Amino acid sequence: MIVTDPRPADQIIEEVRRNREQLLREAGGSLDALCEALKELERAEQRPVVKLPPRRLTDPGSDAA
Repeated sequence: MIVTDPRPADQIIEEVRRNREQLLREAGGSLDALCEALKELERAEQRPVVKLPPRRLTDPGSDAA
């Protein structure tokens, strides 16, 4: 069974934008300050960071999966 969100996409986009604006206000309106705050949260959580190696793009017409 597939469960879909009953809200139209426009409402979701508006929610994302409201949250973005709130985060920027909390960071004093500075994108740099917001990025630093998010990095600090990542450091405080002490969770392992997964870094995957880059993957080579394949031709959409090829049989490679």
